[in-house]
Amino acid sequence: MVKSGWKAPIIVMALSLFASSCLGDAPIKIGFNMTPQQRNDGWEISTPAAEGFDPAGLEKAYRLFFSNDHFKTAYSLLVIRNGRLVAEGYCRDMGDIDRLNNIKSATKSVTSMVTGIAINEGLIGSVNDRVYDYIPQFFDDDLGKRDITIHNLLTMRSGLKWDNGVDNYDWLVNEPPSSLRYMLSRELEWTPGTFFNYSDLNPHLMSGILHRVTQRKMQDYAREKLLAPLGITNFFWEEYAPDKITHGAFGLYLKPRDFAKLGLLALRWGDYNGIPVVPTSWMVRSTQADTNRNEGGYGYYWWIRPDYKAFAALGHGGQILYMIPDEDLLIILTANPYTNQDLVAVSLHDAERLVHMILDSARM
Repeated sequence: MVKSGWKAPIIVMALSLFASSCLGDAPIKIGFNMTPQQRNDGWEISTPAAEGFDPAGLEKAYRLFFSNDHFKTAYSLLVIRNGRLVAEGYCRDMGDIDRLNNIKSATKSVTSMVTGIAINEGLIGSVNDRVYDYIPQFFDDDLGKRDITIHNLLTMRSGLKWDNGVDNYDWLVNEPPSSLRYMLSRELEWTPGTFFNYSDLNPHLMSGILHRVTQRKMQDYAREKLLAPLGITNFFWEEYAPDKITHGAFGLYLKPRDFAKLGLLALRWGDYNGIPVVPTSWMVRSTQADTNRNEGGYGYYWWIRPDYKAFAALGHGGQILYMIPDEDLLIILTANPYTNQDLVAVSLHDAERLVHMILDSARM
């Protein structure tokens, strides 16, 4: 039976993200470092003082990040202001500057940007188009599913039943001949557009539409249209084995500085070093709340954090982009994404403690 009406759902944010865990008494962090390295990768290096930070306040945040008692699974913390890299720390291994790390559900925000590019190119008519009009061959006989729109996918309100904590991805990745057909075979639990259910199903269907309209894998379209203009050439993006549909919800692997480039692109409303990459109108619209919640809101695969006047891309295990436009500030955190009951990452609350400290130091 289809349920109607908006209810306050429990978000499993793919941010079951974070809690704390004891990894033993041995030190797990290397020596303190927060001075950015000079590299020929497109980043302009500056200093905290030159970009308006209280240097002591910013260092205090980094000291906490490097503590052996906190952020035990973290890899990197980067701070960018006015488009310049002002602080950069790798707390476990300096070589992590080149680590290709799975950004998990922060991938969803990248899928949003790719969708905006495709709409701007006329490959997709509008967010109000029906999913059925693009991939009708994967639908079953439930006529109610034909009312699902692209807007419903982008705002996690397709109505299709899916629980990220329960549904078996190992089986899904390796067994069904069509991941799209399998997802669209799920029960229509709510009337499309009425109920927010944070689900990996929705962005994966969006990836399927992009696959259909571009006639290539989303990762290949994204490489040309989104990543290459930013100078991002070394990346990996997982796909479903049987039908080769790129994961729209997770599975993009990036270096920390390249992850930061996507954040800077978002902070600049789709413009990168004077080059329009994502339509500004799309970035503005996609980072406005379509679903309001006590802790913030949700746009088109972006989390809205009004307490910080920010929007964010958030991924399981501690993959975070925080864009704070009023301060022209970008904060990036990466960590081990493969957590379990014995290896649990920092909580979102703890991650935002760093955000708060960094923001305070920027408002000296």
